[in-house]
Amino acid sequence: MRYRSSVPSVKNQGTKDMREILLGRLREQAAEDILRGSTGLGPHRDDLILSLNGIEVRPYASQGQQRSVVLALKLAELLLLRQKTGESPVLLLDDVMSELDGDRRYRLLQTIEDYQSFLTCTDLSQVLIGCDNRGLADFIEEYTLFNVQQAKLTQVFL
Repeated sequence: MRYRSSVPSVKNQGTKDMREILLGRLREQAAEDILRGSTGLGPHRDDLILSLNGIEVRPYASQGQQRSVVLALKLAELLLLRQKTGESPVLLLDDVMSELDGDRRYRLLQTIEDYQSFLTCTDLSQVLIGCDNRGLADFIEEYTLFNVQQAKLTQVFL
């Protein structure tokens, strides 16, 4: 994993120098940013470059592989937060199942079974059926399903 700054000149600088360079660049671009209605550089424009076996993920990996790499980072973050704080954070995953195959879906659900999680998906079968037709209920004892349709929330009973 590499960090790519939106301000290339801050590379290999100390914190104080990075701050001064960033502030100077922001001042230079202030008029343009006001016209555009957003700031064109800064941490919100920075990026993480992820690689597998020395090959950058974004241009070469499938959508499912890219999603798996990002999920691995999220799960590592979940474990780190639990380890550092002693508390389990709430995991929020928005439509992750659509780009994962059944085996990856199943393994994800297994991995997060001990965490309070909110998952959204566009197809209920993506969480009900995992690998070998085993579903959510096979390894998560307590879960609640909801359907949202036309801004109306209803609980789904199976």
